[in-house]
Amino acid sequence: MSSSEGSGDIPKGSASNQVNGIDPLDWKREQDKLISKIGNFEKQLTQTALKLATLESDLKARTQERDELRKQVVELQDQVQETKKQNQKNALESNTVETMKQKSEEMLTRAKDVIFEKTKVIKNQELQIEALTQQISSLKEVVRITKDLLEIRNIEVKHLQEKIDNMDAKINSEKDKHNLIQSKLEKMVQLNCELKREYETQLCLFTALRERYNERELARNVLRDLNNENNDAGSASGNAADSSSN
Repeated sequence: MSSSEGSGDIPKGSASNQVNGIDPLDWKREQDKLISKIGNFEKQLTQTALKLATLESDLKARTQERDELRKQVVELQDQVQETKKQNQKNALESNTVETMKQKSEEMLTRAKDVIFEKTKVIKNQELQIEALTQQISSLKEVVRITKDLLEIRNIEVKHLQEKIDNMDAKINSEKDKHNLIQSKLEKMVQLNCELKREYETQLCLFTALRERYNERELARNVLRDLNNENNDAGSASGNAADSSSN
């Protein structure tokens, strides 16, 4: 009985630890990795948003500065026009006018160069903002996809856990059936032993009775033989007496 009991036990952990080649611990580690990646993506997204806000503020300031420079250029152009008019009116002051004209043109050239540089910087910042905006959109999409994958993994883990629970329930049911059958077998063996002992007891009684019966039959046969001998002796003596009287 001990050998059959040992062979019938079914380890519960074998079904709970691994189903269809998938380890729930691996699912858990993969889920933690995905959650960590989502946290990193969100941190990167926050940093990128802060950088974008800084760039937008800088762009706004540089745009205002460019507008001021453009205004100054317009004022300088107006001054140049006014200087030309004064040059026409004041031919005697041509040298002074020429000097002012040259200064105005130099200032205008410098202002144009400054505006060009500022415009180039603003254009670069606009390109950076556009790239950062695209990066933010990509990060948001990655976070969304990662969350969807995590949700799918959670659903798969839930279904896997349900399968494991069902298998555990089946294993426990089979184990209960096995224990019940084993208990019945033990009772049958016990009953068989009792019946065997009862049979042996009855057999001993029957043997004893048979021996007594044989002894009684033997005694009867002996008594019958003695009676027959006595009867034969009595008959012989009676016949002898009759013959002598005659």
